[in-house]
Formats: sequence, structure tokens, C-alpha cells
Amino acid sequence: MRILAIDYGLRRFGLAVSDEGRSFAFSRGAMAADGSLLTRLAELCRSEKIGEIIVGWPRSLSGQERVQAMAVARFIERLRAVVSLPIKIQDERFSTALARRKLRGSGRRISLDAASAVTILESYLVRSRSHSNA
Repeated sequence: MRILAIDYGLRRFGLAVSDEGRSFAFSRGAMAADGSLLTRLAELCRSEKIGEIIVGWPRSLSGQERVQAMAVARFIERLRAVVSLPIKIQDERFSTALARRKLRGSGRRISLDAASAVTILESYLVRSRSHSNA
């Protein structure tokens, strides 16, 4: 089963999906934060054979939860109502800065939201591998 990573945004949600082996992260673009978002995410979970969802968790550089964390928590609760999959959070500090840096030199045409979701998923995959090797 694959993993879906979501970078929460007020206007758009960045999306990334792992491969079956949970080794690589691939952009799935961005979705508008509108009334059909949860339905579209549930459909994406079915079509991509998602087994787990990772949501970027906003923290300040000092590690404190940011104000946006409340909105992310509400989103996670609404998502749980439409998908029966494990939903975990992943610290998203530096994800936008790293995504911006990767995009600058890559020549690829993906949104910053999607690139941030890829960065969040890559961080989660690395952390998961290091815990399973410990």
C-alpha cells in the first residue's frame, strides 16, 4: 500500500504519493481547498491504493506549534470522517524552503504546494526507514 502526503494550505493542498515499496515520493499536484476537497481526497486514496496518510504539521523554528496547527487538526478530523485509514502527522518545518530550493534548479513544472508535499513525504519515509533499522 502507498502513502499519501498532504501539505495543508488555505487555498490549495499539495499532494504526494509514495511508490508501493515506500521508498520514493512522487508529486500528485495540488487540489483547491473547496467544498469537494474531501470527496476528491477519498477518491484519490481509492485510486492510488493508499494505506496511510501523512499530513504536514506546522511548527515554528523553535518547535512550537504554529497557529495554523488548529486548522490542520480540524482538517484531519474531517478527513477521518471520509477515509478509514491511519492518519499521522509529520513535522513540516523547512519543507517549503527545501521545496523552493529543489524547484529552482530542477526545471520541473510542479507547484510549490506539491513540491512541499513531496518533501514532507520524503522526510517521513527517511524517518520510517531509520526507525525500522534501529
